[in-house]
Amino acid sequence: MHSFPSRPLPYELDQASDRPDICIGTDEFHTPAPLADEFVRRFSAEALAVARNRPFSGTMVPMRYFRNDRRVMSIMIEVNRRLYLDETTGKAGERFGDVQSMLARVLQAD
Repeated sequence: MHSFPSRPLPYELDQASDRPDICIGTDEFHTPAPLADEFVRRFSAEALAVARNRPFSGTMVPMRYFRNDRRVMSIMIEVNRRLYLDETTGKAGERFGDVQSMLARVLQAD
């Protein structure tokens, strides 16, 4: 799990200003479509804007298994900082607790 700024930084390839609330990063080898679909569904059910591989793409897999063991599945969940952070001060925003609870709900869902 990572976070990303609400506005693109100069080094980022994706300079679009319309950033989603949640980015689901995938890998063609390690991310089965049903896994990504499920997390898109879960976050969308929380009334969040969700995108796949935008503004960032990919996921993390230990090198020992990278692209050689399909049993290792992975997605990267990236959260837009505007949801929980005052990006000017770097302090937790008013919705920090709500976002924390929502993430726990989404990750623990059956």
